[in-house]
Amino acid sequence: MKKILLIMMVAMLCAATANAQIKFGAKAGVNLSSLSDVKAEEAGASLSIFESDGMLAGFHVGGFVNFSFGQYIGLQPELLFSMQGGTQKLNPHIYDDFAMDITLDYINIPILVDIKPFANFSVLVGPQIGFNMYKSISSGGETMSGSDFDKAFEEEFGKSPFKSLDFAAVIALQYTFIEHLTVGARYNIGLTNAFSISESGASAKGWKNNVFQLSVGWTF
Repeated sequence: MKKILLIMMVAMLCAATANAQIKFGAKAGVNLSSLSDVKAEEAGASLSIFESDGMLAGFHVGGFVNFSFGQYIGLQPELLFSMQGGTQKLNPHIYDDFAMDITLDYINIPILVDIKPFANFSVLVGPQIGFNMYKSISSGGETMSGSDFDKAFEEEFGKSPFKSLDFAAVIALQYTFIEHLTVGARYNIGLTNAFSISESGASAKGWKNNVFQLSVGWTF
């Protein structure tokens, strides 16, 4: 799946070298993000370790290039810093009551097909690759981040279960006002797990990034 998405992204970027009208832009906005449950599996049995307990507010900021190939179709690669994560809790049926906010910050690169059914209105769809830059857990007024974050899980699982790459599918709506001002809403559907570990026939995986974004941009 990862190789297929990378090939698709490269192919679409190559297509952008054809004759096209090019616009550059900058954008920023808010995120509402959540993480999927982490489930452990052993001998065919599945059990939730961490469960989703709410959304986390964050922000995103970055830039984009829009290649227009005509009235109805285009391509929009972007480069964004995105603060993501979610609120999680340990399974209350097995563990003591414990909730935590998990922050996972990424540099995201979406490569989006720009479908323009109406003037100034776009539907954007495509893949996104993310590179994890920072992670932390906050609970009870205490925060653990960086190498301490990894060490805590290494003590429990023997190695860090966190992935540096993230893949998502993006669907978005975008409208342009007064030629340069854009507003947009999008949903990033997580395709890969940020947390994954396997050892001695048992495995645990989850924390797919699901992110709703509202943004304002300006084209040049």
